[in-house]
Amino acid sequence: MIYIADEKEFNSLIVDKVLIEFASKECHACILAEPFLVELEKAYPFKVGIVDISFNFKMMSKFNITVVPTFIMFEEQKELFRVNGFRNKYDLEKQLRRIR
Repeated sequence: MIYIADEKEFNSLIVDKVLIEFASKECHACILAEPFLVELEKAYPFKVGIVDISFNFKMMSKFNITVVPTFIMFEEQKELFRVNGFRNKYDLEKQLRRIR
């Protein structure tokens, strides 16, 4: 898992297939999602990155993040899908299976 520090690092990651979580350290659902993200990175052929919105307001605004966590899958700098909020790991896996 990659903790994304700035927009330059973010832009270099979304060239490949990557799942980005927009999160906050104060968000309980974000904390609960982290172990699952580690599992996903092992099970699927993509990287996982985390953007802490507390330090990245510009990216939060650019991608219209209104809920945390928000998960966005990118490939070749294009958004493939988005999941707002985290209810359980199966909701996210359902989206992942569609693009596999």
